[in-house]
Amino acid sequence: FINFCFVSSGYFEVEMLMIQAFYDKFKNKINFVILSQEEPEDVRSFLNKHNFTVPFYVLKNDKFPVDIKVFPTSHLVINNKTVFMYAGVGYFDNERFNQYIESILTKNQNQLKQKRDTL
Repeated sequence: FINFCFVSSGYFEVEMLMIQAFYDKFKNKINFVILSQEEPEDVRSFLNKHNFTVPFYVLKNDKFPVDIKVFPTSHLVINNKTVFMYAGVGYFDNERFNQYIESILTKNQNQLKQKRDTL
């Protein structure tokens, strides 16, 4: 799970509350990366203020590796393919979304098991 964000955005606190809940639910099944271009001190202050534990990284070169038009933007990547992309605030506290993610993870796990069984 990759999220491109700006902590200085007025909406990001709401977004992070949802991402934190999503992280708490799936952290043992999905790798999480939150990326920002902002000053490390600003990011650290924001995270400490809210006690967020999602892995958060600040890019040294101040540029995202892709051209992002809307912030925040989130991608869920499985087997080098984006299976979900969302631009904007919200969605991660949605039960139907969580069920969808569970189904994708189960399908992927079953495919990996089938590959191992054929070896």
